[in-house]
Amino acid sequence: MRNRSEILSIVGAFLLIADYLVTAAISSLSAFAYLGVPHPEKFAAAAILVIGLLNLLGPKHTGGLAFLVSVPTALVVITLGIFSLPHLGQAIGHLEPLRGGFWHNWAAFVSIVLALSGVEAIANATGVMKLNRGTSEAQPSVTKTSTPALLIVMIEVCVFTALLGLAMQALSGLQVVNGDVNAPGAQGVRDYMLRYMGEIFVGTALGPGFGHVFAIAVSVVFGLLLFSAVNTSIVALIGVQFLLARDREIPKVFQRLNRWGVPTLAMVLATAVPMALVILVKDISGLAELYAVGVVGAIATNLGATATDRTRSIKPWERTLMFVTFLVMAGIEITLLVDKPYAR
Repeated sequence: MRNRSEILSIVGAFLLIADYLVTAAISSLSAFAYLGVPHPEKFAAAAILVIGLLNLLGPKHTGGLAFLVSVPTALVVITLGIFSLPHLGQAIGHLEPLRGGFWHNWAAFVSIVLALSGVEAIANATGVMKLNRGTSEAQPSVTKTSTPALLIVMIEVCVFTALLGLAMQALSGLQVVNGDVNAPGAQGVRDYMLRYMGEIFVGTALGPGFGHVFAIAVSVVFGLLLFSAVNTSIVALIGVQFLLARDREIPKVFQRLNRWGVPTLAMVLATAVPMALVILVKDISGLAELYAVGVVGAIATNLGATATDRTRSIKPWERTLMFVTFLVMAGIEITLLVDKPYAR
């Protein structure tokens, strides 16, 4: 975006920073919600501190976490999807037609945009992906790596999110109380819904004992996955601050490295601010409002700048698709700014 507009590139960078700050906070808080500990915000802040300190020694100490949890996460999600299938008929029977006007349903659509986070994370990682054979740093292309990664994320977003969201309609006795969701014998299941679904669906098929064991497995696996997301966010925050300092958009002290090659001040801010957020907000729903504004704004800014940049060698249909997507994302961002005063 920098060749399009320096100001626009700074806006996009700080929207991305806002996204990663809240991602670290909400991921850590969600992890301890799944693990079912009391006062999860205190544990979440402590976990962010530990992960931040580990990154002070360089990313090699935490970089393998995402790879280690990817396989068990896939197995757990696929297993949960399989055990959800017998309940889909009941779930479909509970569906109701849309109610209200366009703006009411648009607001409901806006509320599900958080699933885009995986796509955004892959897009942000393209700068360190292996170049295609025959390309160079001057004319880079990473489609051989990025395309499979994006396809995997899109399958997760489009198939499993839809499948599990539909299966959720088969759960009986759910009640919405002050924005939270309670179930028979379980309070606040909104923040650990997959664990509750696993216990109910597997328990129905194999017995309560197996359901309880599977629920524990879901808690542990998704807890580790969310800790990995915290680490990814902190690493990305450090990198963005370093690049901004190198481009003279923030003070040069943010690119000063310690003996392990890590920008110390960038690491401190990437750790301290999410810790403060999780202590001050304490609620996953409140953090989600903050998160959405950052991620949607960053994507909209990037799409709009790229689609209108005539120096880019983009096919006409690709440019058109990007611009239409930009208009949708911009509409979502404006809606969030109007409807979510804390995010604004």
